[in-house]
Amino acid sequence: MRKIWIFFCIGICTIKLNAQSITAGLNAVESSFQHKTYQFNPLKILWQSDSISNSHFILRSKIDQATAVNAECFKMVSNEKELSILLDFGKELNGSVSIISNNIKNNLPARFRIRFGESVGEAMAEIDTIHNATNDHAIRDYQFLLPWKGKIEIGNTGFRFVRLDFLDKNSFCEILSIRANLKIRDIEYKGTFACSDTLLNKIWDIGAYTVHLNMQDYLWDGIKRDRLVWSGDLYVENLTVNTVFGYNDIVPSSLDLIRDQTPLPEWMHGLSTSSMWWVQNQYLWYSYHADHNYLEKQRLYLTGLLKILLTKVGETGYSTFEWGFIDWPSTKNNPAALSATNALLLNTIEKGAYLLSVLNEDALAAKCFETVELMRKKKPEIHNQKQEAAILSLSGLADPILMNEIIKKDSTQNFSTFFGYFMLEAMAKVGDYNHAMEFIKQYWGKMIELGATTFWEQFELNWALNANKISQMPEAGKIDLHGTYGDFCYIKYRNSLCHGWASGPTPWLTQHVLGINVVKPGCKEITIKPHLGDLKWAMGTFPTPFGVIHIKHERLKNNEIKTTCKAPKGIKVKVIND
Repeated sequence: MRKIWIFFCIGICTIKLNAQSITAGLNAVESSFQHKTYQFNPLKILWQSDSISNSHFILRSKIDQATAVNAECFKMVSNEKELSILLDFGKELNGSVSIISNNIKNNLPARFRIRFGESVGEAMAEIDTIHNATNDHAIRDYQFLLPWKGKIEIGNTGFRFVRLDFLDKNSFCEILSIRANLKIRDIEYKGTFACSDTLLNKIWDIGAYTVHLNMQDYLWDGIKRDRLVWSGDLYVENLTVNTVFGYNDIVPSSLDLIRDQTPLPEWMHGLSTSSMWWVQNQYLWYSYHADHNYLEKQRLYLTGLLKILLTKVGETGYSTFEWGFIDWPSTKNNPAALSATNALLLNTIEKGAYLLSVLNEDALAAKCFETVELMRKKKPEIHNQKQEAAILSLSGLADPILMNEIIKKDSTQNFSTFFGYFMLEAMAKVGDYNHAMEFIKQYWGKMIELGATTFWEQFELNWALNANKISQMPEAGKIDLHGTYGDFCYIKYRNSLCHGWASGPTPWLTQHVLGINVVKPGCKEITIKPHLGDLKWAMGTFPTPFGVIHIKHERLKNNEIKTTCKAPKGIKVKVIND
């Protein structure tokens, strides 16, 4: 069973986060469907107004019921000014906050304002257009009434920090407890990863936790903003779900949701590439699970969509799209985006043809394979953009060694949290594992250094220059990176700091360092070819429809790799140690 260690910002307290063993130090308070809710006390008080007494009581209070008798309390006594307190719950959470009151002046409800934030700066911000603090997709800033000697639950959003403002002047309010409610799916971490590099271990864990938080009603991309299902973003999340949890019906239900919301000939989300990603996801899901019944349910839509995609290939073998979308940064260079879109189209038609063959749609499959051959004859222009280089390499349209040099230029500058996964894949294609692992540590590791407990929608390395950690109060002369940076739809505080599309290192490390590669659909045949780079050892588990595979690699004194593998019956495993 996977044990995830979520590291609190001060580095002195860890909570074992496992959906079945998470109860260490916590209380399970409710259960519904596949979710459970767990309660957390604040880890720290980061800031508070004067006229607040005994506030540290709420750091240890386990009270879950108002009382008719006097009890120890956190007390707020106001004069002509509002009183405020800022709490840090130690890690990113999805859910709400519960507050239990004791005595309030005149036994009347007290007026409060709450602000949830994924960073300190966001929790302290006003709703405005200057810093782009919003209530989009989930309300994170609003007022409420706290009942006398009662309990209230507030919020449904993604957060780590909470600012609470007592709005009544010349009044007082006693509070017995303030606790966060984490709503999370009650599922086992079947996939695991550990190696001799502790930073890589932490990155794997945080990527897994990032997606776990987003496994709510459907597989969302973000738990604060972007509580939506996006087929492209879903691809990386799909990989992570299969790597960490194995089969979970949230993936097919999310793919079906997008399908049912998009009648043909419309493009999903209004983007041709989003419809391509839907096919890619179907291929990926079939590869892991070989679920013929589910694939059969996609027959009508899949064949209809592939017929439309075939019409978008011109006589020369190049796509006829006039605008391309791969990820947001690539939109600044439309020729590169079109080149990447063409490569994704080729790859999609090829994978679609395979699925059609499984469904015995032989005539359409043959037409798809014929189109792929035509597209491969058309040599693409290369525009030296990393996203374009990655997909050109992976589709086989350009020299992978040359594309790798483009990706490595300026190190991890111009990476993206979403398409970074495909850049790492392109590096692996040419055996550049050491650089890839170093890039993972530089890029995703820098987010952790800046206070991340989940990975972000967007990040650039230059954001770290003279920047506060997201867990710190503002310092004179330092930059609030969350309230300063961003682009496109994720400007400043609107930038999601828990985004499933950023979890790429988790499946990548399992696939390439542990070396697990699914050869036949449903994991009936798997190769294990480790690439330890400079690592001394690596070990982990991998979920399959037949059960969990256990793998351990050790570097011997002669530099050879010793591999130990235990696989369930029904799986053919081939170990390759070069």
